[in-house]
Amino acid sequence: MGSLLQSTHNLYRRTKQAFVTEKVFVVLLILLFLFYLIGIMFYMTIEKTSLVDALYNCAMLITTIGDSNYSPSTTLGKLFTAVYSLVTTLLFVGFITGLAQAIIIQEHQREQN
Repeated sequence: MGSLLQSTHNLYRRTKQAFVTEKVFVVLLILLFLFYLIGIMFYMTIEKTSLVDALYNCAMLITTIGDSNYSPSTTLGKLFTAVYSLVTTLLFVGFITGLAQAIIIQEHQREQN
């Protein structure tokens, strides 16, 4: 259990350093948050889902987990979901890839010093 906490702490510390040194993370995080809000508003207004269902559906789409129990009921909802899932998946993958790259670079720089 102690090693899990230590690993979590190290990941948090490196992530925090990456956000300070790499401004692209801040931009990607803002874009992800913005698209998350857009998705929530869309599903609540067009698809008439509850706030909790809208939050859940957006999280499932952004993280590419998906949920076979939900599918949009309107044609506009289906089109929006297709585009939304592609755009947010690319943002999410870009964010995670950039974060991993920054952590690797930090480790490499630390080993050189």
